[in-house]
Amino acid sequence: MVVRPLNFTVRRRVRDLMRNSFSCLVVFVLTVIAWFYGVTYWRHALLDGRSFESRWTLDSRFLFAVWGFDFLLTLLAGFGLLFLAKGKRPVLWVAILGLGFFLLKVRFTRHWISSDADWGIYVEDYGTYVMPPLGALAGGFLARWVRSMQHSRRAA
Repeated sequence: MVVRPLNFTVRRRVRDLMRNSFSCLVVFVLTVIAWFYGVTYWRHALLDGRSFESRWTLDSRFLFAVWGFDFLLTLLAGFGLLFLAKGKRPVLWVAILGLGFFLLKVRFTRHWISSDADWGIYVEDYGTYVMPPLGALAGGFLARWVRSMQHSRRAA
């Protein structure tokens, strides 16, 4: 039985798959660590020392305090991962990163909502699940745009 070497394109795809998987895992772990350290300071800077009489229904300060950090952190993670990812579909890896953050939020975030709650309460609470994937995809598309601008400047 003769063992033939793999085709060059197959080897390259396997190498890219391994590299992208490792890059995605490293970016995910670093982002989760940054989230654990940074979210406390972010929310204290925006909400500390303020008192509120009732729950804010779609108040922009509250949404920025709760959703802003998740969005900005995953935007940076998606931006960085797109530059690390190789192959034909780097945005797919950014989407996988966003899906990982979504699943992490679903697993470790608890919401206790009354059955007679206003629709704004649902938007506030369930928006925390949506912001990390949106941030990662926005960072990926922003990095893709920056990369295309760099290529267009080189060609000129």
